[in-house]
Amino acid sequence: MADAFSTTLDGLRATITPNPNAVYQTTDFGGGQWHYDPLDSSPIIQ
Repeated sequence: MADAFSTTLDGLRATITPNPNAVYQTTDFGGGQWHYDPLDSSPIIQ
């Protein structure tokens, strides 16, 4: 099972080296679970 980290969207965006084996739980904007995908080339929408 992957490690889980609680953060905000801004905190997630500021992560310099995301852990590809982690699940990031956001606590703002209704929350959500995210994981790093190194093949994703979608732009960051702010």
